[in-house]
Amino acid sequence: MAKNLIFTIMALAFFGLNATAQSSTVRDGSTLILGKADANGYDYIAFPRKNFIIKRGAIADYKPLYGMEVVVESQRERNGSTWVTLRRADGGKFFRFIPSVEARLEKALDSGELTRS
Repeated sequence: MAKNLIFTIMALAFFGLNATAQSSTVRDGSTLILGKADANGYDYIAFPRKNFIIKRGAIADYKPLYGMEVVVESQRERNGSTWVTLRRADGGKFFRFIPSVEARLEKALDSGELTRS
């Protein structure tokens, strides 16, 4: 009985480590796809607040971003999580004036705000 318990714990630990290793396979130059935002916008992708977008003369609507391809420009570790800088794949700017945004990679992938292409 003890052998089965130890085997089960070891198997769960192995699969848990394997799952975290897969989330770090995103490298510079990888293409990701933006998912749907909730009513208040994106939680783990650092787009500016709606009032700032409106002051700059753009329309603060997140619906056109759904399904947009973005390219990972750089990665860095900050406070124990991986932050990535994202740029549009077509070379345009977000909301006509933002060239790139930052996102918490693991949380954005888990929540569905970013998906792999």
